[in-house]
Amino acid sequence: MSDNNAEELSEENSDAEGASVSDSEPTGAEEPASEASSGEQESELANGDEVAALERAFGRGDFALVRRLSDDLLARPDLDAKTAEIAGDYRRRVSTDPVQVMIVAGSLIFFALVVYIYVL
Repeated sequence: MSDNNAEELSEENSDAEGASVSDSEPTGAEEPASEASSGEQESELANGDEVAALERAFGRGDFALVRRLSDDLLARPDLDAKTAEIAGDYRRRVSTDPVQVMIVAGSLIFFALVVYIYVL
């Protein structure tokens, strides 16, 4: 009897999934396709893949890869403004904070001063 219940539940879930898919079908009130050339469309697709790779690397915490990918994207001359903004934002997020550098430098100077006064 438990096998029948499991089958019924799986059928109900598949019916519910099918309904949600049909609800998301286009209604015909969408914007017309842009008249971009195929070269521009290909570069947008490539930019989208590269931005997705950038987002995945950031999500994994691979900040060295984020720096490399964002620098590669920003160096491209055919980069659109939106992709450049996204790449620049990720680059800014993983860059070194100047305040952090100042705190570390100040701490090292203080440590050197204490060692000079009390140890030497």
